[in-house]
Amino acid sequence: MNTLFIYLFWTSAYFFLLGFLYHFLIKPQANPALSRIFILGGIGISILAGTGLLIRSSGLAGDAIPGILTLPEVVVYASEGLEKSQLGLREFIFSRMGFVYISLIISALVFLRFAGSLVYLAARWKVLHSKKINGLMVIPMKGDRSPYSFFRLVFVPERLLSDPSLDKVLLHEMAHIRKLHSVDLIFMEMLSIFFWFHPVIWYLRREIKLQHEFEADRFVLDQKVDKAQYQQLLINYSFQNYCLPITNPFTFSPLKKRIMMMNKKTKNPVLKAVLSLMLSAGFFAGLMLLQSATLQATQISLIQNEPEVVNLTVVGQLPEAAPQPPPTPPPPPPVKQEVSDDVIFTVVEEQPRFPGGEEARMQYMVENLRYPGEARAAGIQGTVFVTFIVEADGSIADVRILRGIGGGCDEEAVRVVKNMPTWTPGRQRGQNVRVQYNMPIRFVLNGDEKKEDTPGADLLRERIGAGEIVIYIDGKKVDAAVEELNEIIMPAEIESMNVFKGEKARELYGHENVISITRKENKAE
Repeated sequence: MNTLFIYLFWTSAYFFLLGFLYHFLIKPQANPALSRIFILGGIGISILAGTGLLIRSSGLAGDAIPGILTLPEVVVYASEGLEKSQLGLREFIFSRMGFVYISLIISALVFLRFAGSLVYLAARWKVLHSKKINGLMVIPMKGDRSPYSFFRLVFVPERLLSDPSLDKVLLHEMAHIRKLHSVDLIFMEMLSIFFWFHPVIWYLRREIKLQHEFEADRFVLDQKVDKAQYQQLLINYSFQNYCLPITNPFTFSPLKKRIMMMNKKTKNPVLKAVLSLMLSAGFFAGLMLLQSATLQATQISLIQNEPEVVNLTVVGQLPEAAPQPPPTPPPPPPVKQEVSDDVIFTVVEEQPRFPGGEEARMQYMVENLRYPGEARAAGIQGTVFVTFIVEADGSIADVRILRGIGGGCDEEAVRVVKNMPTWTPGRQRGQNVRVQYNMPIRFVLNGDEKKEDTPGADLLRERIGAGEIVIYIDGKKVDAAVEELNEIIMPAEIESMNVFKGEKARELYGHENVISITRKENKAE
């Protein structure tokens, strides 16, 4: 899961850099061919660079610094029932897994839009009768919809078939077909399915469609078509809409930019384009260096010492009388390297395993951890970081707090970790070894839970603490403090609660003021 998020982070960083460079360096040059190549090539490089393959192949990424492995976080809730479920749902939505599931749902919706467009085009192709005009499959449509094309299929309104301007429309769509603009649109649509959350993808998606129209308009004008008549034709169809994102429409907003581009004198200095590409390559190389430095600091690699082999090559021939060297003796058998019992590993060939696997470990922690009453009363919540060692025999040792939050949460975390069952020990070079782990344990209070009690509750606590009021549970006196009662009995377990004072309390319990609590399972008794 961490690998996926690292890939998304770096790919997003490359996308932002690509959008920045395109907007300020390439777009002002008004060169549709250069803009199209830059967008498509930059996206391809960004997707590949995000994986780190370019860095590894270039040798920029070196050996990483090993560190202590951190187990997945355990969350302990102070509330029960519906409140706990609501907190759990909230935690899931804002967790990494929640982000993954939500992303998959949105990606599925975007994919359905893409698939629906394909089905719509295929259905109209089968239903409507096409005509072959100038080598194109022209499909008449009813209504006043703007013409559009998808590969070699050109959809035009019926009234346009008898219009003299049909040739200009077909020239425009011919440009889209020859330059394979539909392939670009399908690629960008697939990219938006996986990176729907990235604003740069939607920005570049719109820009590449605009560059397609610039290229098609330039192609039409190169065929000696009257510029004024062609621009008037665009204006006539500018108010007609289309609804398929994977098609090449005859009119594409903003129309003003297309007319300005056609009226602009074509000056595409090669030197400026080359300098822009070189500067962009420098920015991408700088981001790759930053990525390589991060990989070196975070990845964990094992370095195995292997004997160096030296190959000697003899040039020429030895004299016949020269003595031949004796054959090289075979290398001695490898000596098994024993691992010292005092060595503590952070990464080994076979990692230690909790009995039953990771799910069993999480289940054990959830079932055994209890939210301390002192922390609940004081409104304390947060993450406790515990470090411990899995010994060579699988037992747990050296349990310590790296960072605590107080309120009894630190002690509770240490207690549960110390009582964990015996693990399957880690192994290195065929030998059981000691391995160190870090484990985060997060204590979460209910959002509606108050940090301060009412004055009446404070007075009751003082009277119970001073011995003026005695608490009995199921006929047995409880000597625990008020803050610890929630660890002995939960509100859901209480069947009844009675208060006895004066003579009745002295007769039954021998005290002046008594609170008697009965559990549900002991009601019959």
